[in-house]
Amino acid sequence: MGKTNPGQFDSKPNRALNLYVGPSKSHDDYLVSPALTIEAANRYQPRAAVGKGG
Repeated sequence: MGKTNPGQFDSKPNRALNLYVGPSKSHDDYLVSPALTIEAANRYQPRAAVGKGG
């Protein structure tokens, strides 16, 4: 399997990314999903469980 780079991106001054891929090359889902996963991981804050002691 050869290496391909079907996706492209533009970075915006407000730190936004514009991810895109040509329709004949692939699906943009393969670019957007990892970006959303990274954004979610950056916002993750662990929560402590609170229960009733018995």
